[in-house]
Amino acid sequence: MNRLTPTFVMYALGIFLVGFAVPAMGQGLDLTAAYQYQHLSCADCAGTNIPGGFSVDIAGRLTPMLKLVAQLDLGHKSETDGSETLTGYEAGVRVTPASSMGFSPFAQVLVGAVHDSFSTDVAGGSGTSSTNFAFDIDGGVAVPLTASKQTSAVVEVGYRRITGDVDANDIRVVLGVRFGFNK
Repeated sequence: MNRLTPTFVMYALGIFLVGFAVPAMGQGLDLTAAYQYQHLSCADCAGTNIPGGFSVDIAGRLTPMLKLVAQLDLGHKSETDGSETLTGYEAGVRVTPASSMGFSPFAQVLVGAVHDSFSTDVAGGSGTSSTNFAFDIDGGVAVPLTASKQTSAVVEVGYRRITGDVDANDIRVVLGVRFGFNK
């Protein structure tokens, strides 16, 4: 059986994500930019912390409580013997229940792909990379920073299961700012 090339998977997923985002443009649109910390673990590895990362997502309102989400995130770690980069491309839905409190809780479920690349910096070293299916469940809160509630601080914790050439668990902590447009 032929395997899909990582390039094909990335382009197909990109078209899929844009297809989600474009219809949402005329409705309530959110853009989140955030710092991301990850812990990656698998059956045959000791686990690794990936402290340097970012996450960007765009979400368009379907109903007052439901939004379509497209997310891109990247984590990178360098050590003396090599470096690892984890890039996620995912899309799904976010649920934000109506809240009379000063903050808005949310939960989201995303599916997509994660590209993992590792390179060694020792003599004769080589690198490996693979693109694998990912399923992501996140939750968090958005706390308004302005009276108009157009800008919010976001705290999010998520679990991502990566399956394929690499089977791994990825725990993510995300801290950032969400900007609202056309609300």
